[in-house]
Order: sequence, then structure tokens, then C-alpha cells
Amino acid sequence: MTDPFPLSSGGAPRDVGDLTIDELRERTGWPPSVFDMVPREDVVSFLRRVEGSAPLNEEIGAALESAGMDRHDTAGEGSGGFHVATWLRDDGVVVSWALRGRMNSDGDAFESAVHAVMHPALARILTAAGFDARIIPEDEDDAGFVLVTGRA
Repeated sequence: MTDPFPLSSGGAPRDVGDLTIDELRERTGWPPSVFDMVPREDVVSFLRRVEGSAPLNEEIGAALESAGMDRHDTAGEGSGGFHVATWLRDDGVVVSWALRGRMNSDGDAFESAVHAVMHPALARILTAAGFDARIIPEDEDDAGFVLVTGRA
């Protein structure tokens, strides 16, 4: 297997905008059919957003895990727990709560009640851990979830 993070002549990873389609496929792990449907510039934008948010994602995960929370495992039936989405927004990362063995489904009263408790709890824990975290208002995309923009 080749290194999915080709290096520049200075030893740093090359900018994703300079990667070939084959290198982008390897970097993302996506099937070739995705690259037939999605414009290259969208793939590059996605990778820049995800990779640029990786340190914040790790810090958020460490803080929530130290508070006793589990990271949601999407494999199999799913474990439930917090989920960090680094690709949804340009202004930060979105943190949400997932129930065990369930996919998000609007309108489920039990799931709505759990989210009404857990999303503010996530925001408060992250704020106490030194992050700039807030509940996303109803008039914005991803409403009700937690937006983390960095350290406070």
C-alpha cells in the first residue's frame, strides 16, 4: 500500500488541491464511482474541511470521553453516544447525540426528548472544558445540535 498522505519536497503533506484524482481516491477511501458523480473541487473542499478540523475533533472527543461519555460507533448496530461532524459547516464542527441502535429520525418523541436533554448537556460540558460551544438556533441549518468553533 502506498502512503495516503503524499509529502511535499519539504516533508509536509501536500495540499489536497495538488493531489491527483487517484491520490484523492486513496486519501478518502471512497469508491471510484463517487468521483464520477462529485466534482473534484467539492472533494477537495470536503477534505480541507475535515482535515482542518481534525485537531478540534480530537480535543472534543478527549474532553467528552474524560467526562464519561462514549463516542457513537456507527458500525453494526451503533453504540450510541456523541458524534462529531467535521464536514457540515465552515464555521466549526457539529456535535450531536445518537441513541443506541437508532438512526436519527425526525418526529420520534423519545428521541426528541433525549436530544432535548443531551444536546444542552454536551454544550455545557464542552463550555466547562474550555470550548466555545453553543446550541445552533432553530433558524439555522443543523438546528438543535451543538456548534463548537474552537477554544474559548
